[in-house]
Amino acid sequence: MTDQRTILTDASVVVRLSEVGELSLLRVIDGRVIVPEAVDREVRDDPGVSRLSTAVTNGWINIADLPPLTELRDAANHLGAEHTARLPETADENDVRVEGDTALLAHALSARQEVVVASDDKPLRETCQALSIPVTGPIGILVRAVELGSIDTETAVDRLYAMDEVGERLSASLIRRGERLIEAADD
Repeated sequence: MTDQRTILTDASVVVRLSEVGELSLLRVIDGRVIVPEAVDREVRDDPGVSRLSTAVTNGWINIADLPPLTELRDAANHLGAEHTARLPETADENDVRVEGDTALLAHALSARQEVVVASDDKPLRETCQALSIPVTGPIGILVRAVELGSIDTETAVDRLYAMDEVGERLSASLIRRGERLIEAADD
C-alpha cells in the first residue's frame, strides 16, 4: 500500500465546486478526499448536498468522524478564543458539536501522512499556513486539474467566472491571478 496524501475539504470548497458543476475535480487531484463529519453537517443546500452525497456513495469522498476532544481543543486553540469558547469543558465525545474549521484543523494536525487543507476560510487558511500545513481552494483545484489535463484552460476560466457569480464575490485581483495561474498551468 502506498501512502498518499489526504485532501481535507471544507464546506466552502464543496459548495463552490458543486455550484459550478465541478465537484468531481476533487476526484482527479492526487490523494484521498476527506470531508470531516462536522463539515458534512455544514453543507445544507443543493447542489452541494446531493453532489456530496453522490460522491460519498460512489466512494471517492470519505466522511471522517470527529477527532478526540483533546485534538479538537488543540485545533480550537490554534484558531483562537472564539473557537475555544465553543467547546465544552467536559463532554461525552459522542455529543461534541464543533464547527467544520475546528474539525478540519484537528484532522490536519493529527494526520500521519501528508495533508492539504482545501478551504476558502481566511482564518483557517492563515492558521494552516502558520502551522506549515499546505492549503488550497477552489481556484487551486481548478489550476491542478488543468495541470493534470482533466479540464481545459477555457473551461477552467469559465468555471472561475462562474465561481464569482455564486456565493461570495471574488475580488478582481483574485480573478486576474486565477486566470494567470490557470493559463500558466496549461504550459
